[in-house]
Amino acid sequence: MKATTWRLIVIAAVLVWAAWNAWPRPEEGRPFLNMYLGLDLKGGSHLVMQVVTNDAIKAQCDLVATQIGEKLRAEGYPQARAILGEELGQVVVNGIPGDRLSTAQSIIDEEFESWSVAVDGDRIVMSMSEREKTGLRDQAVKQALTTVRNRIDEFGVAEPNIQRIGTGEADRILVELPGVEDPSRVKRIIQAQAKLELRLAYYAPDGSGPFRGSSEEDVIRQLGGSLPPGVEVLPLERKNPETGEKQIAEFWAVEKTAAVTGADLQNAQARKDQQWGRWEVDFQLRVRAADRFAKFTRANIQRYMPVILDRKIATAPVIESEIGSSGRITGDYTFEEAEDLAWSCGPEPCPLA
Repeated sequence: MKATTWRLIVIAAVLVWAAWNAWPRPEEGRPFLNMYLGLDLKGGSHLVMQVVTNDAIKAQCDLVATQIGEKLRAEGYPQARAILGEELGQVVVNGIPGDRLSTAQSIIDEEFESWSVAVDGDRIVMSMSEREKTGLRDQAVKQALTTVRNRIDEFGVAEPNIQRIGTGEADRILVELPGVEDPSRVKRIIQAQAKLELRLAYYAPDGSGPFRGSSEEDVIRQLGGSLPPGVEVLPLERKNPETGEKQIAEFWAVEKTAAVTGADLQNAQARKDQQWGRWEVDFQLRVRAADRFAKFTRANIQRYMPVILDRKIATAPVIESEIGSSGRITGDYTFEEAEDLAWSCGPEPCPLA
């Protein structure tokens, strides 16, 4: 009799446990049997996105251009400027005296052994190897996968399907999000590219600058009618206090090469400023970038350093002192704007189309 009683108790306990786990929990998005529903039953978003792998190559070339420019100027070539070439994976060095081109080429060869370096007229042309391009493309897709997963996790989507599709050098990512209520915002967040750049405002060799004006033509006129090599004019945006919308306030001449890009970020997150209660984006740099940024800011104290987002200047602070591993982007942001901006800025680049 005792054995039968215990059997009944065990069976009853198992039934209660099974009923508990099978009971629907709508607040968790889990129906009967507590199974997550896929797109076919619950609906949701189905996206196939392509990683713009060329952007990874351009970002690396930007970094190399910054490094080689600093190296040559430190070696006694004050007018040396390195910019992206017309071909993908190419960096062009200008501003080297004709009788010193061979010496400068040797310096570059020693610093970047994996690149092809050649003198072309009055300039030096650096070309990235195909092997390095392939590695950067593969890394870009892997980084994009990680970024998408991290950003989807922020939304708490149950059992998303995120995977690389295709064979060989596949550069497409499949994203399936069951039960997403606001797919447009999720898509916008996923597609956001890491376009944060910290650049130096352009200063002439005599130290004059920065050059800014009410129009692009006005800035170019201040520069004598043409832009120096490695310089471009970008708009600075400010929020209209009456409408709350952003509008172009003025234009600045800025260096094309960036001291820091989104790829240099270790972390970025929205935080409220303790003093004024305004939302901002705080960021931390990778160790390698932190050393480079410290050297850059130390050499440019009391000069303007525009913060560029999506080829538009968000703010243009003055470098007051050497900046190391961390910084912040301030502005008149709402919480959602600061949060979206933090996701867009990092920590990994996510070039998707």
